[in-house]
Amino acid sequence: MVHELVGHTAMLAVPEWAELNTLFGEADMRTQSEAAITRLGTVFWFIMEFGVCRENDDIKAFGPGMLSSFGEIEHACTAGAACGREDACVCDPQIEYRTPDFEEIETRPYDVTKYQPMLYLWDSFEQTSEFVKAWGTEADSRRELHQ
Repeated sequence: MVHELVGHTAMLAVPEWAELNTLFGEADMRTQSEAAITRLGTVFWFIMEFGVCRENDDIKAFGPGMLSSFGEIEHACTAGAACGREDACVCDPQIEYRTPDFEEIETRPYDVTKYQPMLYLWDSFEQTSEFVKAWGTEADSRRELHQ
């Protein structure tokens, strides 16, 4: 319940976030195959739930999966430096940031029960919007996989 209220609902008041939600909905409407829907769902996970991007020299969390968990934010935004300080720590002190590779993102497995050991670090929030906006359109170099 906290995740839904603190993460998803509150974020809809941010116009850029609301637009990104709309873009995912539009991408879903362009998607026809089950395989493409699965790919889009994985992209949704790594952007909408566990998105991180650079802001100046800092790593900032923007996905509700992060924002509804203080521990997950600390884990993601400190590169795991704070891991292990608490007895109940469930994270791996090694977190890997990867440059977004769209082919990889679409098929990357994830575990919803653990802190994410790997995140895609975007150059900006706007970069995520541009990727989702192009999904399944003429501008999408992987259009045949996204329909």
